[in-house]
Amino acid sequence: MTGVIVGAALAASTLAGACELEHPLPTETAPAESAAPIAAPVLPVDAPDFAPSQARLRPGSTRTGAELADVERCEPCHTEVVRAWRSSAHALASFQNPLYRTSVDSFREARGEKASRFCGGCHDPALLVDGAMDVEVRPDDARARAGVTCSVCHTAVEVRPGGNAAYTLAADPLEIPSFEDEESIARHKRQATPAPLRTAALCGSCHKAFLGEHTGHPHFISGADDMLPWKRSVYAGSRAERLDEPMAKAECRDCHMPLEAPRDYDAAADDGALASHRFAGAHTLLAAMQGDDEQLEAHRAELVGAASLDVGAAREAGGTSVLPEELAPAAGRVELDLVVRNLRAGHLFPGGTVDIADTWIEAIVLDSDGTVIASAGTEHEEGREDPTAHRLRAELIDQRGLPVRAHEVEQFRAVGYNQAVPARDAAAVTYSFVVPERAALPLRVEAKLRHRARTPELAIAACRAQQTERGRAFQRGSGLDACVTAPIVDVASTSVVLGSGSAGLDPIRLSARLADHGQAMLRALQEETEQARPSLERALELARSSSEPLAEARALWLLGELDSRQGRVEQAMRRFDGAEALVPRHPAIAAARGRALAQVWRFAEAAPHFAEAAAGAPLDDTVWAYLAMTRASEGEPALAFEAATKGLAQSPRNADLLRSQALALRRLAPEAPTTLVADEAHLRHRVADDAPALRAACGDAVPGCALERRPVHVHPMKQR
Repeated sequence: MTGVIVGAALAASTLAGACELEHPLPTETAPAESAAPIAAPVLPVDAPDFAPSQARLRPGSTRTGAELADVERCEPCHTEVVRAWRSSAHALASFQNPLYRTSVDSFREARGEKASRFCGGCHDPALLVDGAMDVEVRPDDARARAGVTCSVCHTAVEVRPGGNAAYTLAADPLEIPSFEDEESIARHKRQATPAPLRTAALCGSCHKAFLGEHTGHPHFISGADDMLPWKRSVYAGSRAERLDEPMAKAECRDCHMPLEAPRDYDAAADDGALASHRFAGAHTLLAAMQGDDEQLEAHRAELVGAASLDVGAAREAGGTSVLPEELAPAAGRVELDLVVRNLRAGHLFPGGTVDIADTWIEAIVLDSDGTVIASAGTEHEEGREDPTAHRLRAELIDQRGLPVRAHEVEQFRAVGYNQAVPARDAAAVTYSFVVPERAALPLRVEAKLRHRARTPELAIAACRAQQTERGRAFQRGSGLDACVTAPIVDVASTSVVLGSGSAGLDPIRLSARLADHGQAMLRALQEETEQARPSLERALELARSSSEPLAEARALWLLGELDSRQGRVEQAMRRFDGAEALVPRHPAIAAARGRALAQVWRFAEAAPHFAEAAAGAPLDDTVWAYLAMTRASEGEPALAFEAATKGLAQSPRNADLLRSQALALRRLAPEAPTTLVADEAHLRHRVADDAPALRAACGDAVPGCALERRPVHVHPMKQR
């Protein structure tokens, strides 16, 4: 089932949920003191056709589940596409997939079959359009093995800024052309390439989820989201989040559907190249269930190098952070800052259903004799987790504050924490150990960033479900074995000898390492951010001595962010001025200036900077949210409303933007019906009142839950 997590920036933000202004409410006129008309607000509108799924069919549709499920009619002309697709998670999205079936069956039992349309829009379109999600789904039903087929993506004539299957399918099935009839071929090409086909928005219609009253939950919960983090990233052309090296724009298909040379005949091949329909990403467990080594290797290729891992700093107890190469520790406690940077994923790393991703940092410390003296994350047997390891995932909790790790979506109530890393961002965790008095020095640290596609809890649940009569019936003919050992992929690795010296290290690379560490430590609690300063100041010094203007600008920008977080606003502004001189008019500098000023209530000064940032990052909802807030705070409700609606066009279920929109309307048209509706929309999407209490309960009851809520925290390693 489409997973649920919380996105990475504003706590209540979501990517363009399935809401849009389909039927604009009447335009209201502003009060007498303002002659400007008020535009219609952006409000959530749920699709009625297959609710709670947001999927729709064009009026007069003749589509059937059998037609949607029929891939064989496409295969004669598109042999290579269909061959690759059969290995993909799209082809295995339905009830034949033990992982999905385990989750959706649990949801259906708890919430009822009709509520599971929420899942069906993205996983089971063939069942959905026939109303077959409303009744028992049988193993002998071919529609329950269809997945996301050719006819779904290639007849999606409209997509909305949302999720939960926010697409509309054409009224008529795809016409199969005749080779002897050029006009029929032309019609087929036109019909099979609707406007949304080659857009990120089509992917976003399903790679975004949300829960709420429509799914039997007591309140809105933001969901699994690859689109909003992408919209905020440099890959979407948004540069307000980070001052970074230039990166080429990239959409979903650029990474997940790269051009390949076809092995077999395919009518869609253009100049010997064809977009891969493997949709390779990170689902190594599903590939292993198929016994598909080629698909598994395609996933590995996407994962390896997607993020980097570094020992960014080391220190003795109570000491100052230095490069690990510069610390030769004596007997006693040592702390190592392990830094993960999301290099290539255009969304969170790990992405997708982050609540069931299993990505962790393994580290060992060896003495010069090769004896392991401390370790973390090394006990990775199937079915259990090493509690010493830091894991990059979201922890979903139930109504008692207890973790939900087998993806029982009906139990979700709040997000305990989310340690996934946004695109091009860096995150840190501290591993600590004690150096024995008789350790043979020097010490060597070896670390790996490791990935399993699913949590042990879900993998075990799927294996058990396969052994039931229903599970065995679905397994027959599917070729999927839910009880295979989950593959582990090493995404990145690093090794360093403590105290080996830094004299021979490349200064440019060293400056980047130090800046990455500083950037990661800026995520820490405010009182802990000073740990970033030594790294950032040294990064700045190295960048200047190496005549690297972009590296110098990045270090200045990060130091300005640090000063800003610590309340040194004027010092921060001077840092930003220095960065601006090196990389003029960068949206990240403008956004940083706005945040520095807004946090000390200098809203009138902050607003122009946010306006500049929004102009350079129009897809970034967080910048629009800041702009709307500052415009309202400086007494400009019309401008606040305008900013809020522009942000809501990107992220219509963002609670902060919905709040700004509602507050602006209260000032502009307090008696208007639209104002009441806008108020209600905000209240439906705000963070639940009981979320803090549930997180506190998790911290009280579950070892590590309170620790993981700290953005940067210490994991004691296991002493050997």
